[in-house]
Amino acid sequence: MFFSLGMKITSSITVLYLLSTIGALGSPEKPNLEDDIMPIFESKCNSCHNADRARGGLDLTNMNAIMVGGSSGESVISGDGENSYLYKLIARVEKPYMPQREDKMPQTEIDLIKKWIDMGLLPTATGKPIQKKKSTVNLALGNVSVGKPDGPPPMPKYLSLEPSVVTNRAFAPSAMASAPWSPLVAIAGQKQVLLYNTETLNLMGVLPYPEGFIESLTFSRNGKLIVAGGGRGGKSGRVAAWEVESGKSLLTMGEEYDAILTADLSADQSLLAIGSPSKLIKVYDVASDELLYEIKKHSEWVTQVAFSPDGILLATADRNGGLHIWEAETGNPFYTLDGHKQSINDLSWRADSNILVSVCEEGSVRTWEMINGKQVKSWNAHPGGTMTTYFDSKGNIVTGGRDKSVKLWKGDGKSIRTLSGFTDIIMEVCYSHDGSRIIAGDWSGKVSVWDTSNGKKVGDLRANPLEIADSLNHAKQEFEKTKRAFEQAGTARDLIVKSTDVAKAEHVKNLGILAESENNNKLATAEHSATDKTWKDSITLLQKMEVEKASKDKVCKDLRLELNNLGAKLIKENQTLTIESNKQKERTALLALQKEAHQKIVAVAKDSNNTQPLVASVKKTKSLEALVAQSTEQVKKQQSVVNQTLLSKKPIEQNVTTAERNLSATIQSYNSALEKKKKIDIERNNKITILNESKTQLSIAKTNVVKSQQALNKVEENSKKPLTEFVEAEKNFKEAELEVSRWNAEIINVERHMELRNLRKLESELNGYGVMLNESRALKNSAQKAFENISESLQKLPKIIALNKELIAQKKNDLIETEKRKVSVLQVRADKNLFIQDVNRLATLAKNKSKAQKPESTLGQASDKFQETLSLLKKDLAETENLLAAKEQEILQSREVVTLAENNLTLSVKLLETTPNQIKEKEQILQKAKSEEALRLKEFNLVKNKVDQQSAKSDALFQKYLGLLPKN
Repeated sequence: MFFSLGMKITSSITVLYLLSTIGALGSPEKPNLEDDIMPIFESKCNSCHNADRARGGLDLTNMNAIMVGGSSGESVISGDGENSYLYKLIARVEKPYMPQREDKMPQTEIDLIKKWIDMGLLPTATGKPIQKKKSTVNLALGNVSVGKPDGPPPMPKYLSLEPSVVTNRAFAPSAMASAPWSPLVAIAGQKQVLLYNTETLNLMGVLPYPEGFIESLTFSRNGKLIVAGGGRGGKSGRVAAWEVESGKSLLTMGEEYDAILTADLSADQSLLAIGSPSKLIKVYDVASDELLYEIKKHSEWVTQVAFSPDGILLATADRNGGLHIWEAETGNPFYTLDGHKQSINDLSWRADSNILVSVCEEGSVRTWEMINGKQVKSWNAHPGGTMTTYFDSKGNIVTGGRDKSVKLWKGDGKSIRTLSGFTDIIMEVCYSHDGSRIIAGDWSGKVSVWDTSNGKKVGDLRANPLEIADSLNHAKQEFEKTKRAFEQAGTARDLIVKSTDVAKAEHVKNLGILAESENNNKLATAEHSATDKTWKDSITLLQKMEVEKASKDKVCKDLRLELNNLGAKLIKENQTLTIESNKQKERTALLALQKEAHQKIVAVAKDSNNTQPLVASVKKTKSLEALVAQSTEQVKKQQSVVNQTLLSKKPIEQNVTTAERNLSATIQSYNSALEKKKKIDIERNNKITILNESKTQLSIAKTNVVKSQQALNKVEENSKKPLTEFVEAEKNFKEAELEVSRWNAEIINVERHMELRNLRKLESELNGYGVMLNESRALKNSAQKAFENISESLQKLPKIIALNKELIAQKKNDLIETEKRKVSVLQVRADKNLFIQDVNRLATLAKNKSKAQKPESTLGQASDKFQETLSLLKKDLAETENLLAAKEQEILQSREVVTLAENNLTLSVKLLETTPNQIKEKEQILQKAKSEEALRLKEFNLVKNKVDQQSAKSDALFQKYLGLLPKN
């Protein structure tokens, strides 16, 4: 059984492969609506999508209805099946899945519909492909920053300055807008937009608006785009947008049957709102050019539409005083702002999107709060009507009106100042990007620029600029005029320069003499100073030497006095020594006499008992000995004093000798210095004489310099006017020269822009040939693939036939084996039926006989056993019956597999016979496709060469233009 199931799977795979091969061979190269697609639509779609019952607004019964699309927009995009809405729904890429409440279409049908769209929506086999709709450029930014975008502010670069229209008088500016981040203002001219630099007041570019007269202008939030709305009253209305830097036209939208009075682009550049005399507000998706919603609230012409800077809200106004706020994305009502009774002429949002200012013919100005939709402030600005208003980046407001004045206000309505002096009604007014200047245009066509800080006029902007040829002629005339003035100023300058040079030379000469005199005086002063210093030093030295001489003389005198004092002292000390020595001698003599007398007394005392004389003699002897000892000691001390004095006297004597010698040397040096000073005195007097002479020369030189400086100053004073006139004339001449060069460059630039327009036409033509080339390549690739597929299929067919034959033989063998097993099972079933009949007969017999006996008899028990056996046998028979049914099912399936394999074999054999012819057809189609591709490639290359040549021509003109253009 498992083997049979595996064979069934193998067979199915073979069948699927063959079916896929057949599908590939049968798929048309160029499917068309009539033959290939409409049958699918009729079977799957048209019951809900027909002319009578077009669900979702979509009718799929004819080509025109298919191209119109449904309520969700276009259903198919020629050449782009992947992004076509119809394909996304049937392929179930997007919801709602189609067809609803049914299974998904077969993939072959989905692929065929996609191929039909990719190949250009062929209506019939002989029809032509429908060109892919050119979608509007997608300008959406995604997230929008309220602050200044990164990078330098966008400014026009090398735009053409040739006006589209020039009239006898200036056109009253019907619209004006200031760029949010750059010094650029856009002014509506005759069928053109004029771009001016608000700082230099130079024309930066002219953007043609051939659709008619411009009624509204606005810059995108990032300042990169300028959007104009207008047209021809009662005939047509269009919105155009350009890239500011390149002047490239990015879009034209809003096919109205009357002039568009107002238009605005949302902050993220995804939405475009327009208002017109139709009283409708229309909001478009910029990327798809699809009308998202209409607003029918207004009862009169719509005069203003304005998205809030954050893109959340949309303000609209009419000439009946109606003012409404809407959700920008949905068009749902947000606020109705009641207050104005007459035509609302202008609206402006504050930068934070919280305050809206509106002005009307009543002359009033009103500000509105977006938090609660209430009026914040109202004041009368211009009697007779306020025509225009503008919020600056700091929240200040400017207005202009029928009273021919422009007024500046604080955000709370407090007046700042009034600008007057206009000759007619103020039509348009706006602040420059930083609020430093105001640009105002009146009914006479005069556009002027004013400084907001002091209310002074800066200059004018031409609302009716000259043709470049006229500007060049005017520049040439100015050049000749300034050239003559420059030459005359040069002659006058040369004369004054000559007299100035003479005065300068005299002054320089005097300055040289003065410098020389100053140098001589400096040298004389230095030499005098040096000599005077030497002279003063010699005086100081003499004074010092006199002091030294006196000091040394005093030292000598003091030493001599000290020596004399020591000599006198020594005499006295010697005298004292002599006295003491004599006293010693006397006492020594007395002692000797006493000792002799004592010997005698001692001798007498030995013989006498009277000791008194002896005692007295001893006492006297001792007294004399003491006196002798005292005198001896006194002599020694005095001798020591004398010796000490003698020692002190010797160095003093030496000092006296040295001091006298030093004094003698000092006296000699002093005398020498005194002689030297006398010489210095003579030299000093000579230097003083030289110094006095140099001072006299210096004084004379200074006087001469003062006189020559005065003369030079007078000459220079007289030369200021001619030199100033020369500088001014030179400046004017160079500016005029640059202006001529500039307008010569602009003539080249006009030619360049003409060539650029030709280049864009060629590029557009090249894109068309590119589309056809891609289509022919797609056809060739498809034909190549079909040829390769069918060739590959032909190579595989013999193997497939052999496999099918093997499969048929195998399946037939399987069928025979299965039938054999069935016969065996039938025999088993017959045997089991016979056996059951026998057992049943015995059971019946045992049962009948057991009735005559007791229930518990042996026959009764046998009868019960027979019944149990019959139940088991019947159960076994039922299993056999099931097995037999399974075998019959296997036989049936095997027969189906055999039949399918035989059919597959027949089909494979048929394909083997017919495929060579199909290969020839596919090869012919491939060769035709290759020829078509080669032709398209040749056409494409021819146009591409033209594009390259035109591009090179434009680039050469651009380089020539840059070469002539003055460098800033």
